[in-house]
Amino acid sequence: ESTMADYMKVNLYKESKLQEIAAGYQALSDRYKAEGREFLLYIPTNKEQIYSEYMPDNLIPSSGESRTDQLVDYLHENTDVHVIYNKEALLDAKTDAYPIFYQYDSHWNPVGGFIGEQLIRKELTGESTSLSDLEVKKTEDKEPFDLAAVAGYSPDTVIPDEWKVFGYKDDVEVEKTREGVEDLDPIIHTDRSNASDPRKVLVIYDSFVYNMMEYLDKDFQSVTYLEDTQSAKQFIKNSNPDIVILEIVERRSNQVENVWRELLNP
Repeated sequence: ESTMADYMKVNLYKESKLQEIAAGYQALSDRYKAEGREFLLYIPTNKEQIYSEYMPDNLIPSSGESRTDQLVDYLHENTDVHVIYNKEALLDAKTDAYPIFYQYDSHWNPVGGFIGEQLIRKELTGESTSLSDLEVKKTEDKEPFDLAAVAGYSPDTVIPDEWKVFGYKDDVEVEKTREGVEDLDPIIHTDRSNASDPRKVLVIYDSFVYNMMEYLDKDFQSVTYLEDTQSAKQFIKNSNPDIVILEIVERRSNQVENVWRELLNP
């Protein structure tokens, strides 16, 4: 993955590559629109973009745009694809009161996940909830530690307690299921709730969706999560979702560049 190159801003796209990617996502968006669906490309930012003060002093990024800034700006200016890159929203929400990423892990925590999910809700419904209207507090659950593991910590190491969001749509009841769909392998993960929005959502995701699931489930009555494009294409054919969200974290830019091909191809 391209985390360091993203941070140093040394992996910018050529114009021809931007044109290729934009044309691909426009074609994908047009296909879904013709089928009566909404499409949203969602790119969560890398942790280093939010907590750059913890990076080594001898790593000085180039000035100007990052690779993802460049791509998102190009998509906004040259297509009508719905795309969200949440870097600015997370920087605006950053506070000394609580973290929005795990201290010992590369992923955002449930607080960052809430901020990120509300951007989806705003894009798809026009509504959002401010974190200031809810309660953020530390729990006894221990945070994950992929970065700590790289540094040699063991699973027995004491890792800080996790921060979570409380009070969001407590009246919405969610049922989590794992079910099979005819001709679809692997088993899929579908959550259903009594949310007010009846639309059926498909999320094609990586690990950054995990801390958005709780909130997505309370915003839409049916949310299905799939990790691979082949299963996603079969699900779209069999189950006809109203909304398709493609989530790929910034550091997996090779996937951002190419996954539209997999979804467009038969």
